[in-house]
Amino acid sequence: MIIEAARQQWVKDVEEKQREHDEWLAVNGAAIEEWNAKKKEYNDNKQKLEYELKRLQEDKGFIEGFMAGAKVAKKDKEIMNVRIELSRLALPKEPIMPKEPVIPPEPALGGEPEKPDYDIMIGRNEVFDTFRSLMA
Repeated sequence: MIIEAARQQWVKDVEEKQREHDEWLAVNGAAIEEWNAKKKEYNDNKQKLEYELKRLQEDKGFIEGFMAGAKVAKKDKEIMNVRIELSRLALPKEPIMPKEPVIPPEPALGGEPEKPDYDIMIGRNEVFDTFRSLMA
């Protein structure tokens, strides 16, 4: 009887929290989607710039021959510009919104606590003994 009453109360609590969560999502869903889109754009731009930086550094390593110094200086300038762009990237800030409601976990229903698994305990003791013998 007590277990069933506790379960029914939990079901009511879950339904109430789910309703609160749905209301919260209706109000804040657009802000969350916009924030996720900004984070994706940030990650895409960062990945693109890091790839460009790596490519430029590899190209710089292959410069040889006539006017190599001028070509290296030009690549250095391009590398510097990409690094500046990377440093200017800013991770979008999380929008300010109320805390998301948390759905309560199901209560632990049952009588006796679970008994320890002695096979696992025996295995653990064997491991401890092995380590102790290695340390000695």
